[in-house]
Amino acid sequence: MSNREQIIERIKKLLSHSVENGATEAEAVAFALKAQKLIADNDVEDWELGEDCKQEVVEVMTEKSYSRAWRSFLACAIADNFRCKAIQSGRYVGNSSRRKTFITFVGYECDAKAASIVFDHLYTVGNKLGKAHENRCYTEPDAYENFVRGFTQGARDELEKQCQALMLVCPQDVEDYYNDMDLKAGRRPRLIWGSEHSQEAGRKAGREAVRSRRVEGGKPAYQLA
Repeated sequence: MSNREQIIERIKKLLSHSVENGATEAEAVAFALKAQKLIADNDVEDWELGEDCKQEVVEVMTEKSYSRAWRSFLACAIADNFRCKAIQSGRYVGNSSRRKTFITFVGYECDAKAASIVFDHLYTVGNKLGKAHENRCYTEPDAYENFVRGFTQGARDELEKQCQALMLVCPQDVEDYYNDMDLKAGRRPRLIWGSEHSQEAGRKAGREAVRSRRVEGGKPAYQLA
């Protein structure tokens, strides 16, 4: 067996660790990300993996709703670096009279699920740190918004480093699926009072949040390298 055949067999084995085959969702995502790295490193084509490993485009909606407006910035930053597209939609939950906003990632299942996990983690971290920053800088207008927008940019910058290193691009069938969806344009973000101090604090926190590569419980969430 040649070296390339061994690599392809390893990729197939990694992709076989699915939820349907007994793996937990976190384990399935971790195995899929390792397969993604091998595919990118070795420029493996879909046809080499065979029909059994052919990936389909799916829509993965977050389990929770997210109330803060910066969710859309963060979702796009993550989707761009996980070979996905991100959309947000409102829906009524239970007997609530208010629509709640959910994020949906469109892409191959392993990519979309990983993006959803990373989004939830970074949103939770950014929101918590943003509130703490707002409390410290209570005299500064829009301290929270400046911080979380900086946080999003810092996270994007750090994610793009590994994305560019692996030369990851959004697959054409994902692009086609997304372009065929009947979507409406979202609202433009509101204007805020700019604060370089708060934005830089957020950028630093965003970079560190990605570098930590941890989710609750201390398990690696989005380590591609």
